[in-house]
Amino acid sequence: MKHARSVVVRIGLDGTWSVLSDAIIDALGYPPDIELPSGLRDAVHPDDVDTAAAALRAVRARELPAARTDIRVLAADGRWREMDTVFYDMTDVTGVRAVMAYALDVTDQRVAERRSRIEGKRLRALVRQLDAAVVVEDEDGRTVLANDTFARIFGRSSAEAWGDVERSEVLGAVASRCRERATVRAQLDDVATLRKMCLGYGLELMNGRSLSLDFVPIRDGDTDLGALWYFRDVTEITTTQHELRERNRVLTEAAELKNHFVAAVSHELRTPLTAVASFTDILGDAASGSLTDRQRTALDAIARNAERLTRLVDDLQLITQLERHTLPIHESPVDVSELVQLAVDDHRPAADSRQVRLTADIADGPPLDADPTRLRQVLDNLLSNAVKFTMPRGSVTVRAGCAGSTWVIEVADTGIGIPDDEVPAITDTFIRGSNAVRRRLSGSGLGLAICKTIVELHHGSFTVESVEDRGTTVRVTVPLDRERR
Repeated sequence: MKHARSVVVRIGLDGTWSVLSDAIIDALGYPPDIELPSGLRDAVHPDDVDTAAAALRAVRARELPAARTDIRVLAADGRWREMDTVFYDMTDVTGVRAVMAYALDVTDQRVAERRSRIEGKRLRALVRQLDAAVVVEDEDGRTVLANDTFARIFGRSSAEAWGDVERSEVLGAVASRCRERATVRAQLDDVATLRKMCLGYGLELMNGRSLSLDFVPIRDGDTDLGALWYFRDVTEITTTQHELRERNRVLTEAAELKNHFVAAVSHELRTPLTAVASFTDILGDAASGSLTDRQRTALDAIARNAERLTRLVDDLQLITQLERHTLPIHESPVDVSELVQLAVDDHRPAADSRQVRLTADIADGPPLDADPTRLRQVLDNLLSNAVKFTMPRGSVTVRAGCAGSTWVIEVADTGIGIPDDEVPAITDTFIRGSNAVRRRLSGSGLGLAICKTIVELHHGSFTVESVEDRGTTVRVTVPLDRERR
């Protein structure tokens, strides 16, 4: 007893008691030669005194050969330690004549057990409240937990009715509710046998509902602890996905038809426009004869509108190529500073004719790998818009420079701007600002859409900031690093 793991206590018939093992040192922190009180009441937690007394009475009355209970005992550090205590009546044993108590410190174990019980209750409450159907099985394939949703879908009156049921019965109930009963049962058996995670396995029930099954093995290292069967009702999601796929198919077909139509119309328009432009040049030639002022005015109007229609046809063909991802991009080193300056110089006469002040702030920088033709097309569109939508005595400012590893080009004007709620969609095809339409300013709604797509083909970004009646700023950024792009 001296070296026993238990704290061994001798309780005499006169109520005195003594500790017979050194385990009191480790368990309670007391020295082995401690002077003990005459009674146990001072050492036992007040709430456990009656429990200890009842155990003593039970063994003394020979109602039980031994009485076992948990008793909290005061340790040397002032804390209460929970002791698993067994009382034996040895009052008729010569040389003993006492009740012997053997107590093991189970404080940490009881704390862990209580936590485990709480977590178990919490898990059960959570599972029962889930909208999904859930079954948890142990390592032997028997049900340890199910919820009411599972009972409602797959039969039986309640979740408790599925307790301690073999896996084969559970899978049979699931398969019996499915359209392809035999196939589903075989596949579920395979999932259970392989013991590998399976996510998103689809089940079609006979009532028209769709379920998604997740099978998750539960392991602690290499130890098999069972598995989780999780059934989610995805009927609405499946229906929505089907509708979206059908809608996308219709939209794709419509977009393709639109592209074919635009390509055909562009081709059919180009031939007569070429003829109109050619005959306009011939009629305007002095060798064809002199024209009256009225005839000259009419001829100039024909030339202007033919040129406008030609640009529109070019834009239509270009937007079709962009949407089909068939526009070729031929990259080469581009001096951005020079390209921007040339674009500004080319648009200066148009700005001067509208009394719009056009200024440029262009910094030198490293060459950019880009398609110079397409990049110039972006600049021409932006400058043309800025000049067109800026009233006389307004201004257009062009800024260009290299910031870190990115070229940044900005075109800012003090023009009519764009209404706030229309800015996000202004780069969509055939979209124009409502204020521009009201003012009868010409345009097709293709320019910004083309610019944005060309910039994105260079893996850059295209942003528009605008305030109605105050102006618009368009910012183009293109990364220098070709490999990263």
